[in-house]
Amino acid sequence: PTLPRAAAEHYADTIAYQARTRRLDPLLLVVVAAHESRFRASLKATAEGELYVGLGQVRARNYRECQASLEAEACRQRIASLQDGGTNLVHATIALSDARRFCAKKIRRAPTVAEYLSLYQGYGGRPEVGGGYCLRTRKGTRAPMPKLTRRVLRMRDCLYREVHRRKPRSLVCYRR
Repeated sequence: PTLPRAAAEHYADTIAYQARTRRLDPLLLVVVAAHESRFRASLKATAEGELYVGLGQVRARNYRECQASLEAEACRQRIASLQDGGTNLVHATIALSDARRFCAKKIRRAPTVAEYLSLYQGYGGRPEVGGGYCLRTRKGTRAPMPKLTRRVLRMRDCLYREVHRRKPRSLVCYRR
């Protein structure tokens, strides 16, 4: 993606700090932002009656001020703050970290990236994962990995390979 150099450096610094602080893979954070918004900080999207905002497409209704109404002044202020790229990356990282912690409690072990990423992507409690959480069905058996989770993990793997190439090819991992 084409970003102004100052924004790219700010996002890189934010990702590096947040990944280190929350013990998450920084390339996963890069790929989540690339996949969810193509690095467009001001992006707002709706799906199934929910509003998702910014680089990490953070769900607005996750915030107390937006639970009653997306039109409330306090909610509009929250949405505006989430349209700041650095702020949104912090909140997306917190959400990923919270999803990892939730999955660890649910499945009683350290979750795989796919397990907590699928929860971050909104697949908890949905029929395509058997109605359960963290890639588990309600009965506790392994559920199939959602297509979008698989796509993000493939992008991350591609980015790892490109980072370690002698001559990286620009943008090859972001093509759809």
